[in-house]
Amino acid sequence: MMLDDLFPYSEYKDSGLPYFGLIPTHWKVLRNGQIFSQRNQTGFPDLPILEVSLKTGVRVRDFDNSKRKQIMSDRGKYKRAAKGDIAYNMMRMWQGAVGVAPVDGLISPAYVVASPFSGVDSRYYSYLFRTQSYMNEVNKYSHGIVADRNRLYWDEFKQMPSLFPPSDEQKKIADFLDAHGRKVSRLVRIKRRQIELLKELKQSVINDAISRGVNTNIQLKPSGIDGLGEIPEHWELVMCKRILTLLTDYTANGSFGDLAKNVTYLDAGYARAIRLTDLRTNLFNPGVYVSEHAYNYLKKSKLFGGEFLIANVGAHAGYACIMPKVSYPATLAPNMMMAKFRQDRILIDFIVEAVNCNYVQAQLKIKANKSAAQPKINKDDFKQVILAIPSLEEQIQILNYIALKTEKLNRSIVSIENEISLIIEFRSRLIADAVTGRKHIGEIVIGESLSEDSDLDITNDDALIDNEDVADLEECEV
Repeated sequence: MMLDDLFPYSEYKDSGLPYFGLIPTHWKVLRNGQIFSQRNQTGFPDLPILEVSLKTGVRVRDFDNSKRKQIMSDRGKYKRAAKGDIAYNMMRMWQGAVGVAPVDGLISPAYVVASPFSGVDSRYYSYLFRTQSYMNEVNKYSHGIVADRNRLYWDEFKQMPSLFPPSDEQKKIADFLDAHGRKVSRLVRIKRRQIELLKELKQSVINDAISRGVNTNIQLKPSGIDGLGEIPEHWELVMCKRILTLLTDYTANGSFGDLAKNVTYLDAGYARAIRLTDLRTNLFNPGVYVSEHAYNYLKKSKLFGGEFLIANVGAHAGYACIMPKVSYPATLAPNMMMAKFRQDRILIDFIVEAVNCNYVQAQLKIKANKSAAQPKINKDDFKQVILAIPSLEEQIQILNYIALKTEKLNRSIVSIENEISLIIEFRSRLIADAVTGRKHIGEIVIGESLSEDSDLDITNDDALIDNEDVADLEECEV
């Protein structure tokens, strides 16, 4: 398959819709109600449960390996989606929560199921509905009490205009994009594996430096700490409580009730709230906010920059980082801790590297797994963690060594991440061009090697599980 073989159609006409613009002369514009009928069937409790992923569409839900555990209510109320039907989440269609049912299954009552008429290839429409221009239009047809709770009901969906290429072209476009997606998926997985290997190598460099130092000609002594081994004989083994000066922990002492009353997350507000997800991704990303009242309630966790933060709940319990300098009000959300350490004993940059290295994470993992529910550590657990601490001068040497040795690795990681972003961006552009007729698929032959892999997931996104949908059951037409 050569992408250079994709050319515009020979003749175009005005679609009459600014978000589609010019379309091939022989294509039509039809209302969705002329392409799909609503399927509103219940009473099939033995069918598998289906879920929607923001980027990969509809798939069978894996209850055993799901990150979110949910007790299913009356399965008899769930809608049947036949294989080949389009299903979408009414509140998330504008984000791309739409796809084709791979098998007969059950869809939440908070979803809409659209059954294609004869001659309609649902795969083509799954691609079309997830283009940015189409998702932008969804909000115009959605309605609700507030903007972020807008829903796209069937009555509005069926009025939305969509493109309608001839049936054979729908299939060619869908086959082409499926095949290209498999190729892109394999390429992205390879590059993500490269990043994982580079990060493992980087962590190995850090582990060795943090636990052994940078001077190879030095006497060692047994540490007595599992996973640490021998350490330089002049290093100290110190419990965190000896160097800890302040620690906030809103999960302690049953304070969740007061939090629920006083803290509400907002799309915009007085102060930025730093959450668990921000620690693992990007502290500078736009996130959630709180009111001035909530900000003052969380006064112990106000952030100004330079604070030591640690996650204490969930899969990443024990992960630490430094809060960057901020020019806006910020506070720490619950499920995280903030600590200050004696600067005469340890540098904050050193302790972050130490806490994230293997031997400390092993200690925290044991403590976190005491809970029967999800992993969790509290301030008392953290105070009992043992660190191997060199002098301040040697800490500086170690940090400089780590920076030098990991600089090239960091550049390589960023370079590959940028490559992945460009690949996904190109993929999105290709989809938009193909489904709107800007590029003609024609008679491109799809190579057999491109059909070996059915996994099209290139986004690492979590599925939109029915947690929100369960709360919407009473509002949905069943």
